[in-house]
Amino acid sequence: MRKTGILPRLFVLVVLMTLSMVFVLVGCTSSNSVNQPSSDASEQPTQNTADNNSTAEKSFNYNLLMPSGSSGGGRYLSSAAVADLLNAEIPGLSITVTTTSGTVDDLKKMQQGKGDIMVTSFRDAYLLFQGEGIEKPLDNIRLLTSIYPMYGYVFVPKNSEAESFEDLIGKKVDFGARGGGVYTMNEDIMKGLGLSFEDFDATYLGVGEALDAFADGSVEGVFLPGLPQPFARFEDFNNSPRGIKFLPFTQQQIDKIIEITPWWSSGAITKEVYPWLQEDILTPSIWMVMIVKEDLPEDLVYEMIRVLDEQHDRLVTGYAPLESATIENTLKMNGIPLHHDPAKYIEETE
Repeated sequence: MRKTGILPRLFVLVVLMTLSMVFVLVGCTSSNSVNQPSSDASEQPTQNTADNNSTAEKSFNYNLLMPSGSSGGGRYLSSAAVADLLNAEIPGLSITVTTTSGTVDDLKKMQQGKGDIMVTSFRDAYLLFQGEGIEKPLDNIRLLTSIYPMYGYVFVPKNSEAESFEDLIGKKVDFGARGGGVYTMNEDIMKGLGLSFEDFDATYLGVGEALDAFADGSVEGVFLPGLPQPFARFEDFNNSPRGIKFLPFTQQQIDKIIEITPWWSSGAITKEVYPWLQEDILTPSIWMVMIVKEDLPEDLVYEMIRVLDEQHDRLVTGYAPLESATIENTLKMNGIPLHHDPAKYIEETE
């Protein structure tokens, strides 16, 4: 009887052990099937991150500084118009226009990495690119586009007895802030005229301050080479009781200025632009240009020149003198290398 009782017990034990093994195997299989989706999920974000990084590399994310001189001047107004257009048309681009002490200091900031894009006279950009007046040539700048020609405005009140520059000797006359573009251009003009700042009771104000000083009678005259035409403030002066009178240069004086400083040319303040003039006023002329750092990303610079060209009408709406900011005028500039991306764009659009 005992033997007969043991067998059923062994049978039951074997069955129980077999069932236990089945449950364990099933449990292991279930565990693996639960963990697999988790593994897939951990890999999926990795793939998405790679895709996102690829997209980010193709998107613009640039914050550029644009030093622009004193407010109210042609550099500031043209800089603001350019920045507004490029910021609106190039996603991810942010150009901040800043007021500064003057052109020469701004160009040095470009060399120090504290500026990325700026409007300046061709004179100052060319001289510093060649290394004149600084320890190391500013050779990391490249030409982006022409901006507009500037004219050598010299003006006095309408009722002034002054008819020539010599008539202003000893009088209070402004020549622009020291270190600024207006000041350095006036240095050229003084050399050509055979005069110096010491011949006058000179003041050295920023453009906006100089215009205000003329309006309230604080100065008798202003030498202001560095403004385009038209310039709206002159219309305001003409309609005011004080009025305005431009003093003309002679062709001989302009030729002398060009002989000493060859980046100048002969120009005229025209009655077509200022209808209240009786005749055109002969004056020296010099170009403003826009420069950028050589190491700005290629695709960004290409987009900048494309927008400035294709949206030219909107650019002019922002600031009328920018009518001259064209590819054709840019190609006339010599002495500063053209950034290769504008060159590429020009080649593709020809």
